Amino acid sequence: MINLFNKLFKKNRHIIKTEKDIKDILTISEKAGIITADETELIKSVFDVGDTPVFEVMTPRVDIIAVKYNIKIETLIEVIIKNTHSKLPIYVKNIDDLLGVIYATDILKIWGTERYIYACDIVRQPYYIPRYKTVLSTLREFQANKISIAFVVDEYGGISGLVTLEDLIEEIVGELKDEFDREELLYKKLKDGTYIVDGKIELEDFNKIFKTEYIEEDYHTLGGLIYHKLERIPQNGEVVNIPPIKFKIVKMQDQRIKYIQIFNYEE
Repeated sequence: MINLFNKLFKKNRHIIKTEKDIKDILTISEKAGIITADETELIKSVFDVGDTPVFEVMTPRVDIIAVKYNIKIETLIEVIIKNTHSKLPIYVKNIDDLLGVIYATDILKIWGTERYIYACDIVRQPYYIPRYKTVLSTLREFQANKISIAFVVDEYGGISGLVTLEDLIEEIVGELKDEFDREELLYKKLKDGTYIVDGKIELEDFNKIFKTEYIEEDYHTLGGLIYHKLERIPQNGEVVNIPPIKFKIVKMQDQRIKYIQIFNYEE
């Protein structure tokens, strides 16, 4: 992927200002035979994946493993080993009363010394991002600020979850890895005539397949459309009516809508 980007954009860096500039170069390069159609789609998919809101890839609040500010270093090390985490949030009363993050590497620096300290003595300041920020823009922010973990907050400032650099990279790389296998996995017709659809299907693709005219706003996937309609996290089995189709939530994965069953669709 890096070699492909260098081949196309190294000589054209001075004219690249926007995503549209990149896509224009891709189109010209494909017509000139510099890259294949598959390579064009691969690079374009980076932008599509990057539009995913960060709350869809975060560790939700209920699954966050955090420790209280007065925990002893010995106990903290046990928690880190047990849960195989290199970073742990630290709080005063609850997760909304956050002090920051403890890094395992910081513990190693003082481990074995005669200093008697608590976890709060080596805490790093927390970093916050809004839950609707996209994966790609969050990744850029991580790089610009040299951070690898951030807390996702809702519109009231409460902690919705946390996201790591690994989460962001896994989302982009994992999706790219499956990019050319996805079409056959995006939807499946059942014997009763209904369909099971992946919540991450692009809304543009869904409209083409099911002949609908749903409009993209701050979301680009079917799951995003349902979130926008409900303005909350749906439950398994919940039915959502967005004419002309009724959607049933078949499976939630953390806070992400994984699979949806659709009704009222006439071919």
